[in-house]
Amino acid sequence: MQPTSFLRHQRGLSIVELLVGVAVGLFILTGALQLFASYVNSNRQLLLETRVNQDLRVAADLVARDVRRAAYWDNSTAGVVTTNDHPVAAISPYASVEPTGTAATTSTSYSYADGVEHFGFKLTSGVLQYLQGSTNWQAITDNNTLTINNFVVTPVQRCMPLQQYCTGGSSNTCAGCALDATTGCPSSACATCPFISIRSFDIVLQGTSTTDASVIRSLQETVRIRNDELLGTCP
Repeated sequence: MQPTSFLRHQRGLSIVELLVGVAVGLFILTGALQLFASYVNSNRQLLLETRVNQDLRVAADLVARDVRRAAYWDNSTAGVVTTNDHPVAAISPYASVEPTGTAATTSTSYSYADGVEHFGFKLTSGVLQYLQGSTNWQAITDNNTLTINNFVVTPVQRCMPLQQYCTGGSSNTCAGCALDATTGCPSSACATCPFISIRSFDIVLQGTSTTDASVIRSLQETVRIRNDELLGTCP
């Protein structure tokens, strides 16, 4: 009689208890799904940011390494040393580096070594391009993954007088030169004093992920041209 009585009292879960259990289970499952979705989105966002940063860094390094070589001249000694056979100092054929002055631009161009080929960078339709030769522009960023929104090149120049290296040079040697108040460079060719022009560029790169427009990153770098330009002459 006892087993029969025991089984008679095992009626299972009521509908209310079952609904409460299902509701609690759904609540826990919803929280777990939200945490998982948040983790996946955060991980995806981090991957996109890392990729944009890496692509921008690679592009900036390519620009910096090549711009540093601008105006290289393998016969630069002839520009500062004269001899009886060559009484007049030679002028570097590679001295020009664009842009000049103080105005910011979206491109840069220069040459070095043999002077036959020209090099440079420019922004075209969201792609950063590299010039090798006269007309051969090559893309160095992939517009399938990264859109370059901004490429700004701002020239920075300052000059130092070299009158102490002129024969009989003194502090008054440069008095006849008209100098720019900001850069200290002669505003026109100066025949009474030589100057060394120290040039650099402030470069800004900004890119956006093509997958997620909210992922925007910027890089700023200052590139010092290693090959300084000689301006003016000794009296």
